[in-house]
Amino acid sequence: MSKRKPSSPYKQPPTPLVRELTQRGWRRCDAEGIVAVWTCVRAARRADRDQLRSLGARAAEMLNKEPVLGGAMVWVAPWPGAAYALWLLLRNAPIGGKLALYRLWRAAVAAELDAEDEDDGADDGADDGADDFCDEEDFDDELPA
Repeated sequence: MSKRKPSSPYKQPPTPLVRELTQRGWRRCDAEGIVAVWTCVRAARRADRDQLRSLGARAAEMLNKEPVLGGAMVWVAPWPGAAYALWLLLRNAPIGGKLALYRLWRAAVAAELDAEDEDDGADDGADDGADDFCDEEDFDDELPA
């Protein structure tokens, strides 16, 4: 009797954030890319210049995959402070990988401007359900629901 092969090609179990994204329908490789970008964005505010180069290169590498870029636009861009962190990464990323990082930064800026419009009371009457999307403390804890 031969030994049964493991059903997963991954040697390590997924992290809780990756598991949450895979339960929402993301492929594991894309979920790991989204979490890698999220981690780079979280670390950018406290990083020095050399660390920002490494973080920017890693984020740009992950964002070159379309599903990861789309997922990051949904999960990373709306967080408060993400635009500034992405700007730091964009400034220090290698020249060849800046396009996807630039697109994510633009989405984060748009999300922050939209949040400012909601805070100012400028409401177009549409209820998109994004009012409770995330708080400032959610940025350091886990992915928003």
